[in-house]
Amino acid sequence: MRWSNTASKFVRLQYTTDGSSWNDAALLVATAGDTWYSTGYGQLFEYTFTDTAVENNPNFAFRLVTEFDPATGQYTAARPGSNYSPNGTLRFDLVEVEGVPEPASLIALGTGLVGLLSLRRRRR
Repeated sequence: MRWSNTASKFVRLQYTTDGSSWNDAALLVATAGDTWYSTGYGQLFEYTFTDTAVENNPNFAFRLVTEFDPATGQYTAARPGSNYSPNGTLRFDLVEVEGVPEPASLIALGTGLVGLLSLRRRRR
């Protein structure tokens, strides 16, 4: 993710389970503007939703929103010394969202694989 110099320094990950009420999750904070951020090869951050209401929920959604400084309530630009601008931008590249199989699915997959292996042994 890349913050422009005049974008807000603070970006909040939010999620919904009903499509209308949004819950706050992780807070991302830029240390400089005009910079691409990542914590590794192509990774800015990783977040695991622990709210069980998101599981198998067709109304689940997430978004990234800019916000004012949580400590002061004031606007803080990504680049120190920059001022507010309605033209401040966030840019994204190679966004990837992955679902993690629930344990029951993994058990079913494992049982199926054991069944296939035993069937193969019987045919020999």
